[in-house]
Amino acid sequence: AAMKRQVASGICEGALGFSTGLHYTPQAFATTTEVASLAAEAGSRGAIYDSHLRDESNYSIGLLAAVAEALEIGRISGSPVHIAHIKALGPDLWGKSAQVIAMIEDARHRGRDRHRARRQRADTMSVRRGSGYPQMQ
Repeated sequence: AAMKRQVASGICEGALGFSTGLHYTPQAFATTTEVASLAAEAGSRGAIYDSHLRDESNYSIGLLAAVAEALEIGRISGSPVHIAHIKALGPDLWGKSAQVIAMIEDARHRGRDRHRARRQRADTMSVRRGSGYPQMQ
């Protein structure tokens, strides 16, 4: 209840939305239901849900499941979704960006036309290119 009040207060004070970084601790431990209940506080006030996805590779739930989760949070909460960036990290996901875009477009066609995402070019990443891969010994 306290977190819901904080989100509501922030929106009423001028915040444009509610943002998560589900890839990072401690937010990684939040369930989809918990995040959706907080995002609903933003959505009920006309604000967005902005997500740094839970996974951009196949480290935990996988990129496609992470995109589906963000879109589901938007559906449950009534908030428009903004995905911080589409980044298919790793050779096993090369070419999957088109599938991610199709998932977002499908959600938009089903009545959630305010969903958005932006892509991240590899040369603009704030971490070393190889930091997402195990180091060779």
